[in-house]
Formats: sequence, C-alpha cells, structure tokens
Amino acid sequence: MTPEMKKKILIVDDEIESLAYLGQILLREDYYVIYANNGADAISLAIQHLPDLIILDMMMPGIEGSEVATTLREDPTTKDIPLLIVSGAILSKNDQIPNNAPEHNQYVLAKPITPSEIIELVQKILLTRH
Repeated sequence: MTPEMKKKILIVDDEIESLAYLGQILLREDYYVIYANNGADAISLAIQHLPDLIILDMMMPGIEGSEVATTLREDPTTKDIPLLIVSGAILSKNDQIPNNAPEHNQYVLAKPITPSEIIELVQKILLTRH
C-alpha cells in the first residue's frame, strides 16, 4: 500500500519512549505515522498533513494537550479530525469510557496502554469516520 493510501495518524507526546512505543504498534498495523513531541509541532503538523486521527497526550510542557485540542477544534481545516486523548492522569481504566465522546470525535484512553487496546480503539475510530 502506498503512503498516500494508508491512514495517517499523528502521535503527540513529549516522552520519546511513548512516541516510539505507539509508533511501533501502529506501524505494524500498516498506518502512516507522523510524530510530534510538543504542542506547537502538533498543531503545525496537523494542519500540514490533515491526519485521519490524532493521538494526543494531555500532560506536556509548554502547550498542553488540552490547548492543542482547543486550537485544532477551532480551526476549520482540523476541527473534524478525531482526537484520541491518552493520559496517565485518568484515575483508572473505568474512567475512560464515560469520557469518550464519539459525537464530538473525541476519545480517551488511560495509560499504560496495551497494543491490543490501542489497535482496537484506533480501528473503531477510523471505521466510524469513513
């Protein structure tokens, strides 16, 4: 499959280990992966590449994930891109389901994340999008 045909996923996390971990999982599933390790790059790359999904860490120095999400939602070119928010600040796995809002293209996943969790949710999000 050519890169143009693959689903594009932008991963945003200030922890390089998290970027690499999620990237490897998604690359094995044949997604086209774009990386950003800060909020400013995330916004710029989202506008430039218009990914099919953005996986966004909430806790980052500088521009936090919530600010990135607000900025992307306010931009007409990126407002409809689904956001998968990953955070270690969520108290438990049970808290993530009530925070999912498919009607707003926003989903929440608690860290630590298993490969099967991320793959299952990414596939679900991308299926509902197209």
